[in-house]
Amino acid sequence: MQTRPFADIRDRALGFDDVLAALGLRNVFLVGGSTGGWHAVNQAIHAPDRLAALCLLDPTTVSAKFSAATQRRALKAMVLNRDRDWQRFVAWSAGEDIFGQPAAQVVVAGIRAYRARIPLQARPRDADLRAIRTPVLALFGGRSVVHDSVAAAANLRRLLPHAGVEILEEAGHYLYLRPEDRQRIVEVISAARVPGDGQPPGTRSLR
Repeated sequence: MQTRPFADIRDRALGFDDVLAALGLRNVFLVGGSTGGWHAVNQAIHAPDRLAALCLLDPTTVSAKFSAATQRRALKAMVLNRDRDWQRFVAWSAGEDIFGQPAAQVVVAGIRAYRARIPLQARPRDADLRAIRTPVLALFGGRSVVHDSVAAAANLRRLLPHAGVEILEEAGHYLYLRPEDRQRIVEVISAARVPGDGQPPGTRSLR
């Protein structure tokens, strides 16, 4: 139960660390998609002690900003706040109409009904990314429209040379829509859970 307001982005990580502590979890393999990828990185920056590794699925505002088109379309949907506008935004960002899927409904309901009073996600400083010591795996969608995925992948490789980075060429922002991309995600996560020979989990399969 939250007992005090979050003052800054670091408090987001400390709050989640409290959850992991209460559950008695250590060596956590944290998987985050889209904004969840940002949360995973934020955890590795500010409260990494309970983490074993990260898997990022087309993470937003980690190594590249949102595209201008994403900002325009999201703002329109938020201002008008009608089902049809959210449906268009979700279909555009996903690459197909998934508005009726439970996961999409939960995300949209959270945006529409919850007014956060904590700092919004912001791209971490390069120095903070370079300082991450938690092993990182990252998959980007080659057809993602929410950011320049090629630039995001290249920037992550530059800032985290120990990370395993791969672009799924035909995938959009929602990496799991195509069966072959779902299978690749499962392969990467499964491989990362098997200890290697001193290498960060799973990185050899991505290089």
